[in-house]
Amino acid sequence: MGSEMCIRDSLFGRRGRAWLAALELDPHARALIELLLVSIEEADAHVAALTLRLHELLDGDDELRLLQTIPGVGFLTAATLIAELGDAHRFRTAGQVSAYFGLVPRVRASADVAHYGRITRAGSPHARRALVEAAHVAVRLPGPVRDRYASLVRRRGKKVALVAAARVLLELSWTLLSRGEVFRADGMGEPVQMR
Repeated sequence: MGSEMCIRDSLFGRRGRAWLAALELDPHARALIELLLVSIEEADAHVAALTLRLHELLDGDDELRLLQTIPGVGFLTAATLIAELGDAHRFRTAGQVSAYFGLVPRVRASADVAHYGRITRAGSPHARRALVEAAHVAVRLPGPVRDRYASLVRRRGKKVALVAAARVLLELSWTLLSRGEVFRADGMGEPVQMR
């Protein structure tokens, strides 16, 4: 592996930890690194325990199952959306859902001119973060999220296109929940019997 660790390797994965262990450091720096690694292991154990508890509470949930049919949406993203969205029927349009989650641009308008800025960031930052993380996966898979990302990435850049992909994920999630349908690649939902 040499003295330099490849940038693609995780510093806290098996290879990264072996690289850290092989570094020649003064005793103080070595003690700090060991202390931080123990803290990371403890945090990982807490995350694993909380994730297991979420599985116990939500496995078998119809809404969770519907959301997980969307490419890029995993268990934790689906659980976050269900918790933050609440009853999907309280919104009349997909645009209202996007505004609630802060994924719509700010608009400054005067007479005939409208200027669109950054997203409003209203609502839950946790849900937005989960949607953007899911969008990172979804833009690599076939479907409407990748299509929207590809249409914007050259014109507006990766960051704007990724936020737009997160908005597509959110609006698709709301649509499926409000209709009680699972995602299908051909764009048509498939009705399911909700319990």
